[in-house]
Amino acid sequence: MKDIFEKLYDELGEIIKIDEIAYLTFQDGKLNAVYKRDSKLFTNEEWVEFHKKNHTFVKNVPLLKKLIQTKQRCVVEDTNELQSKPPKLKKFNIESIYLFPIIKKNDVVGFINIVYIDNCCKLTKEQLDKCEKIIDKYKALIA
Repeated sequence: MKDIFEKLYDELGEIIKIDEIAYLTFQDGKLNAVYKRDSKLFTNEEWVEFHKKNHTFVKNVPLLKKLIQTKQRCVVEDTNELQSKPPKLKKFNIESIYLFPIIKKNDVVGFINIVYIDNCCKLTKEQLDKCEKIIDKYKALIA
């Protein structure tokens, strides 16, 4: 998984700057942390452990429900504009979120999560479309 994810990161990095990138799946109505590139915020191991101890239930997160229902990327360019900013976003000062669904047999089984910390990042439609095409190439290898 690490090698595949590093290649994905490198390709996406040619188009956009990335603070954090991760792959999460849905399991029993909650998020399952699969893999995250090591960063200043968390190593992969710390991040997986954090998610094991601090469950995120899909039913409580409108953005995740939207991702599953629409089966399309979901974007929050400025999390401070959310009606209610979730505690985990506040705790880590996550300012922008980009979710790209991983679909298998017409179901969203997980997503690639790109987040920006301490600063908002507004990606253009062209950048998002290019990112989506790159992620699409890796979907079969990831899921």
